[in-house]
Amino acid sequence: MADLADPGKRGTIWGNGVDRDLDGFGLLMEYYMGLNPEIDDDESEFSILPGESFSTLIFRRSKSATGVTLRILYSEDGMSTWNPTGYTMSVIEDQPTWERVGAEVPMGFKNKDRIFFQLEASR
Repeated sequence: MADLADPGKRGTIWGNGVDRDLDGFGLLMEYYMGLNPEIDDDESEFSILPGESFSTLIFRRSKSATGVTLRILYSEDGMSTWNPTGYTMSVIEDQPTWERVGAEVPMGFKNKDRIFFQLEASR
């Protein structure tokens, strides 16, 4: 608990983007997805089903995570520039404490062969 009270450790122990278990998900994203920030979660917690008209991003969403906003960002230039994109979300699997959701992203991009996506959680 002393680490959490130390503002100097915000960037290494308890800040939103800190990835203490090195699984690729920052603390705020772990909270949004209902994952354990102390355990390297399975990479299958985030996947993409590519398509011609829509691509579907599949991930977990905690039912108890409040005060967090999710954005889906895309990059067409090799991840140098990230831009928000619209999406339609639906529940694929309903569990007691979390849901697996699919976010359909319209594929109206210039370069459909080389699109990168990322999830961004913020408060």
